[in-house]
Amino acid sequence: RNRKHFVMAVTCATSRARAGVWREASARRRERKVGRVHCVAKQVERVDFVPYDASDASWTSGSFDEERRTFAQRFRLRSYEVDGERMASIITLANMLQEVATNHVLGLWGKGKDGFPVPPEMVERNLGWVMARMKFQLDRYPTWGDLIEVRTWFCAAGKLAARRDWDLVDIVTGERIGGCTSMWVCLDMAKRRMSRIPPGVRQEFEKSSPVDEVFALGQGVIPLKLPDFDDEPEFIGPTVVARRTDIDMNGHVNNVAYIGWALEALPLSESEQFNLKEVEIEFKNEALQGERVVTMASPSPCAVPAHPNDGKDYTSHCYLHSLSREADGEELVLLRSHWCPK
Repeated sequence: RNRKHFVMAVTCATSRARAGVWREASARRRERKVGRVHCVAKQVERVDFVPYDASDASWTSGSFDEERRTFAQRFRLRSYEVDGERMASIITLANMLQEVATNHVLGLWGKGKDGFPVPPEMVERNLGWVMARMKFQLDRYPTWGDLIEVRTWFCAAGKLAARRDWDLVDIVTGERIGGCTSMWVCLDMAKRRMSRIPPGVRQEFEKSSPVDEVFALGQGVIPLKLPDFDDEPEFIGPTVVARRTDIDMNGHVNNVAYIGWALEALPLSESEQFNLKEVEIEFKNEALQGERVVTMASPSPCAVPAHPNDGKDYTSHCYLHSLSREADGEELVLLRSHWCPK
């Protein structure tokens, strides 16, 4: 009984103390007459961030250009999207690309009968799009509070595939953050095999693509097939279990999750001393919830860009990564990462 009374007394005292603190804090807020938006602006100013107007919805919404051939969306880089150095991770930026691409086609065609934003003719034929390859280059990493605009567009690439590109720009400075290009194949969802793009869809593409062919990473640059992975890896990373939170709307592991898994195979010293400047990905098979995925990596040759002769070490590191299903050894994803000194 005494123990019970003691706990109750402590609880009441704690509650009274908390109430007093809350009353004092509320009084101070009223005296300063500081609203939530002003608090954000004050914090932003202290660390040289640019405050935004919370009444302006454009900082989270997307929009088309006048001819509806490109789509752009703005993102404020939030605290939970950065690392210990206040820089965005490759996962954060890849998620932005995915979000903008989805909202782009959602704005063009809306949701189909199955809930996916694809042209009506593709819905009738039970066809869908699957990303086959991607190449993502970064000029610099944005930091906490930066306002980023991601612009995207697509075009047909032959009879079976389409190409989608993205540009990332710092809204305040106008500085380019990076760019990405990807190839998508038209898939028969029932047979799980590639299919020709229907003529009506190709016509839709012509109306919704830039008049002149535009490449985000330079004229003619597209993601290419990666070399086969060595059977004897130098690094073996953790075996990953596909969780519920890794599954996307298609019922398999989200494409972005594979990037994080692949990079876990490298030693920590790599990310401590180097910045990831480029990733190339080739998607081969899908992973489902509960499946165990083995992560491996080995050094890979890479081009060394020209640098000034200032005595600094500009040595680049490249690695080839492989993700495979533990149960049957089936390779799921190939990825090549390119790292440059910080």
